Amino acid sequence: MSKITDESDKYLKICGTAEPMLLFHSNTRINADRFLASENQKIDSAEPKVKSDEYKKYNIGKCVFVFYGIPSYKVPVSLADALPVCFVLKRIYKPMKAYPFDTGAFLLGMYNGFLNNSEFNLSDLRLNSDYEYISGFISLFFADKENYRNGKAKKINFTENILQAYNAIINEKIQADQRKCTMELVFDTYIELKKYIAGIVIPEEAKEDDNIEAAVKELNLENNVSYYKFNRKICEPMEYFNSMRSCAIELAKGIEERTADL
Repeated sequence: MSKITDESDKYLKICGTAEPMLLFHSNTRINADRFLASENQKIDSAEPKVKSDEYKKYNIGKCVFVFYGIPSYKVPVSLADALPVCFVLKRIYKPMKAYPFDTGAFLLGMYNGFLNNSEFNLSDLRLNSDYEYISGFISLFFADKENYRNGKAKKINFTENILQAYNAIINEKIQADQRKCTMELVFDTYIELKKYIAGIVIPEEAKEDDNIEAAVKELNLENNVSYYKFNRKICEPMEYFNSMRSCAIELAKGIEERTADL
């Protein structure tokens, strides 16, 4: 199927699988309001924001990027983008494509030195998009879902170059931060919130927003909504994302503990 899938398959047969996890899609507050207010309440597909021409080489056009088990979000450049909304989702139908990290970071060269984008391409790095395979891949490199969520990778000496390179990426401190070890799922169509939403994380300032409150009630999320705090005096966008990320993971853990079928 791909270099990384073919090389990892023999290891996955003996390493077991990590426990299943929920999915995450983060977006700007403006877009999230639009998704919630739309008649069908759906996350719209859109062209990738970076390297869209590169993505088209791999048949990735309008799509929805979703991340497995951990929220991921491009470091924002404005306060509006720095206050994202995170949708916690049930495991949706099989994704069109899956990758072991944020593909935008790969195309931008953030993994160069380990997996150079001049030597490898996204076709080499595409995973089997079956959820059981993804859980096995996490088990191979992180042992379990807690280590995966905390970015604590195993250090393994692989003889296969592509697996050794990936293992080095997830064990080293590089520019791509948590995006380097977050499983990325690509869906080629919109995602219906009424069918697949399990929870939502929004900035505290939206707590009194009538539209948000109405959507939370309509989607039966009163017990699965979390509000993250932020400090406008801290002009560091990553600070807001980290606050949202922590809330989203804690919310997902609670839902996972209460829900047999994710």
